[in-house]
Amino acid sequence: MTARLAPLGVLLFALVLAACASSSDSREGAPADATTEAVTGAGSAVEPRAAPAPTGAGAERAEAESGSAVVSGGMDAATPRRSGGMEFLSISPEHDEALPRWDPDPAPGLLTAGDVDDHLNFDFFLGWLDRTLGGYRQSAMDPLDLSDRVTVLVTDRSGEPVSGARVRIEADGGRRAGGLVTQTGTDGRLELFPRYDFGRGVRALDLTVSRPDGGYPETTTVRLRGWDGERTVRVQLDTEAPRRTRALDVAFAIDVTGSMGDELRYLSAEFRAIVERIEQRYPDVDLRFGLVAYRDHGDQFVVRNYDFTPRVTTMQGHLANLRAQGGGDYPEAMDEALDAALALDWRPDATRLLFLVADAPPPDTRLGDMMEHVRLARASGIRMYPLAASGVGETAEVIMRTAAALTQGRYLFLTDDSGIGNPHAEPKVPCYVVTQLNDLLVRVIASELEGRRVEPRRDEVIREVGDYDAGVCEVRPIAQRPTPRRGQTRSGLGGYTD
Repeated sequence: MTARLAPLGVLLFALVLAACASSSDSREGAPADATTEAVTGAGSAVEPRAAPAPTGAGAERAEAESGSAVVSGGMDAATPRRSGGMEFLSISPEHDEALPRWDPDPAPGLLTAGDVDDHLNFDFFLGWLDRTLGGYRQSAMDPLDLSDRVTVLVTDRSGEPVSGARVRIEADGGRRAGGLVTQTGTDGRLELFPRYDFGRGVRALDLTVSRPDGGYPETTTVRLRGWDGERTVRVQLDTEAPRRTRALDVAFAIDVTGSMGDELRYLSAEFRAIVERIEQRYPDVDLRFGLVAYRDHGDQFVVRNYDFTPRVTTMQGHLANLRAQGGGDYPEAMDEALDAALALDWRPDATRLLFLVADAPPPDTRLGDMMEHVRLARASGIRMYPLAASGVGETAEVIMRTAAALTQGRYLFLTDDSGIGNPHAEPKVPCYVVTQLNDLLVRVIASELEGRRVEPRRDEVIREVGDYDAGVCEVRPIAQRPTPRRGQTRSGLGGYTD
């Protein structure tokens, strides 16, 4: 992405990463002394385009001259990993001892943002998607048909949702090629898309549902032909729901091309503020965070990844060493960043969130690869929360919102209410509320930890677009729609409260 979009993107970057924090000052320590640089190609490892980074004073000079991140440390501090045809190096938390400390600069709470859960307004989403995809026919996006959604709700014998329940899905008695093995979210919900998952003409789905440990399996067959009305399948397990894990893995895949540079200095303050709020609200949370920074082919690096760590200061050090640079044309290596993010060391028993911070899509020739990685994230139970910066166009919005819908996340986007950065494109949604970005990110994490949608407090709402009621957009005559004042929020009864 070119530098003309700089202001918006980086601020974005700063605030998003803020949400990944999970540790207080008592955990302060020195961050890592090693970094990993991965340069990937189409299905095979590609030689790095830059010489190995120097260390010590030479590293500082090289960083100043090149504008790119340089971290001292030998290659023996990193472990090679493979994902598909790509080989990259992954930083191990055991080696995060020497990244430079940095001090917060601006105050937190400056960026503003909104969000949309397209599953709550699914008919509108399908209509928008169908109209928009008209320009993508005969492309990698052409098979994207989500209109036959089936919602699976898994509960225990007392009716409580089962978080992380294992679900195996086969089509037409196993006669269809492939199969899907995934898991429910913390709310016990799983969204299925038979045509997307198995192709057209599917007549029935065979479900095997069990506890996260595989116990107490229940089987059911869902007949799809002639099914009208609410397309919801309820599966009750003859057991008590296991205690919901407080293990939470949060990864960030961030575009660090030139357009994402000006707001980088906002990151530290936002990061620390969100950490403190999450720790205060959930003192028993076991939080780790990982990072994938990406640019594009022809830049000094394409993908640079840092594996999960529980240390806040380590993550701050990784962020401090990133430099927004390069990009050239509009598309960036989003697909390769997602591939690298999926290959991080995710814990199988953790709630898994991936925030994709971007202001540009992958190249048209890589859309198929991008959607295949989304499919893998979906099967792995990783919920994607794309965060759109300024400059996001139609293609990027389609990809990011579709990724969120397929993985049961939400589409997040910065707004102009902060007055920071370039103008932000209005998302194609009928309603949303605007709050500070750090408030939104705390709510997203809280929703995942609690297994329910957490709404903003009335004093957090800055602005409302459309007729919003707990994420659902109501269609009513304009004359009947109440007008909110700053500081008010929906009462849930079609009005507002102070």
